[in-house]
Amino acid sequence: IKGVASAKAEFIENMDEDGTLITNADDTWCSQIAGRFNGKVVNFGFGENAQIKASKVKRNKSGFTFTVNKSFTINLPVLGRHNIYNSLASIALCNAIGIRMEDMCEGFVDFKLPPMRMEKRVCGDVISINDGYNSSPSSMSAALDEFSQLPVPGRRIFVCGDMLELGKDTERLHKEIGKRVASSKVDILWTVGPFSRFVAEGAIANGMPSENVFSYDTSEETCSLVASQLRSKDTVFIKGSRKMKLEHVSHQIENYFSKKKK
Repeated sequence: IKGVASAKAEFIENMDEDGTLITNADDTWCSQIAGRFNGKVVNFGFGENAQIKASKVKRNKSGFTFTVNKSFTINLPVLGRHNIYNSLASIALCNAIGIRMEDMCEGFVDFKLPPMRMEKRVCGDVISINDGYNSSPSSMSAALDEFSQLPVPGRRIFVCGDMLELGKDTERLHKEIGKRVASSKVDILWTVGPFSRFVAEGAIANGMPSENVFSYDTSEETCSLVASQLRSKDTVFIKGSRKMKLEHVSHQIENYFSKKKK
């Protein structure tokens, strides 16, 4: 993580001192990077030191509402608490270039995420959330937190694909995610890929019933579970690295339930 943070901070060396650096006040690495810059720094976050600060966060069916700097209410129609950080970053940028806060508030009303980024689909009375564009240990943990907090009418099914490019830490980090699955509100775990079998092992080792865990090597094989496993009012959360092609599972859910309606 330190290496990635240092590499991303290299652009600061090419910034003019009359420029503006926008950074996350709640992130230790970002705060350290900001200390290298001699120009203006604008930060954002939830903490007391944030210049662009979110508070009074409330979850609703479509996303969140929150207050910025105790004065402006934002309606953010997307899932994922981490997207509040993303919106704060954009607010900080717009503020730095002189866009009015009132105009920014209006801009979020129709905001939509790119495909495979917390992409919610309602398929009959089954909900699928496809967050399979990419994955890392931190984003996988965030996905589990989000899924556990999300109000759902039935069971929670978590589809976990491999996290790639983790080197010698691959087995350990996947097992740690399994441990988090076991302690979350997930009812059923489907794993996709050879590395994600370690997630299954970690989940079972930490108390998740083995009969609720299913492991396959490919997303195409996992699609077979859609017809045999899904029940009315289930919510399926799909998360993994892009190379795992987890959109196949999402598409299978949509296709299966669209046929059932006919």
